[in-house]
Amino acid sequence: MMPEERKKILRNAHHLYKRIGGAVVWGLLEECGLGDGTYAGVFLDEYLKEMSYIISVMEELEKGESVFFTFFVHEPGCAWCTSIAGKIISIGDADWRNCLPPFAVGCRMSCRTLSVAAMQALSAGEKESRLMVAHDLVLPACSLLFQF
Repeated sequence: MMPEERKKILRNAHHLYKRIGGAVVWGLLEECGLGDGTYAGVFLDEYLKEMSYIISVMEELEKGESVFFTFFVHEPGCAWCTSIAGKIISIGDADWRNCLPPFAVGCRMSCRTLSVAAMQALSAGEKESRLMVAHDLVLPACSLLFQF
């Protein structure tokens, strides 16, 4: 189990989680008039569950246990997120941390690590079509944010 201090360091290295924790999400839900019902609790539970998962992915990448990650979408996803599903980012790219999903509160994008062996198993054409340079990732305004 990862120590709480390490989780905090990784959370503060993530572009979204360093700004928007559970209390902020709850406040946003209340502002939308959703803070009283069970929906807010379910939404917050899912947000925190995904945060914990992404932090574990970050830890694996930081330790060098994997050197690539690939995007996937929890359906339904916006058109932009769906368009980058399956793309691969290398942690050799200095900006890789800025590419870690989710990209906003309510974003349905996630990622998983990809081992060197899995990367080597891809054909040259598949590597070329899926490998993406981090600074080429331009984040759009997600069309699904706050659609409750």
